[in-house]
Amino acid sequence: MKFFIFFAFFLSNGSLFAADFRCPDSIATNESVTSKVPSEWRSLRDEINGSQSLENVEVYDGPFEDGASLVPDNVAAKDAPYWNFEKGTSQTHGMACLYSQSAVRLVRSLPARIKRCTMTFSKVDKTRPQGLSCR
Repeated sequence: MKFFIFFAFFLSNGSLFAADFRCPDSIATNESVTSKVPSEWRSLRDEINGSQSLENVEVYDGPFEDGASLVPDNVAAKDAPYWNFEKGTSQTHGMACLYSQSAVRLVRSLPARIKRCTMTFSKVDKTRPQGLSCR
């Protein structure tokens, strides 16, 4: 019984919290030209290349609108990129999924109790990001 109470305390405290956040592999967007284009040019929707595939994952400090994208803590290493978050910070964190040939990003907030996130990659293509594994 004592072990259960001890274990429940750690779970509620967030010390053993872990979660994976996977980006959708691809998205379909509907882009259009909104600026004036010279008359000799016309816009054309690229139907050949299809949907936009996941290209990268970013981690943010604070609201996405502030644009505070964080550099990984191990930027020079060959290991998977990771981000450590300061204990006791009141700042919120989030992630963004970036897609090829698109200005559209999918964004989400990360739970406040997260202390570290590591980028995850496809098991088939080890260079293709999939999302974040956080604890």
